[in-house]
Amino acid sequence: ASLALGAAAVQMGTAFLACPESGAHTTYKQKILSENEDCTEITRVYSGKAARGIRTEFMNDMHRYPG
Repeated sequence: ASLALGAAAVQMGTAFLACPESGAHTTYKQKILSENEDCTEITRVYSGKAARGIRTEFMNDMHRYPG
């Protein structure tokens, strides 16, 4: 759909985490499949670099009490 709307490329790494071949834990796969784009945000709390992730309690705490 993104390409059809004019995007030059898409990044789909997370989509492959839910595949049967993935070594990701079943609970993590279920979390990925049960959430939608409204449950994500850009954060730097894990690596210091901007990345989109499913909003977690840890992310909320780190954004509330930085540093």
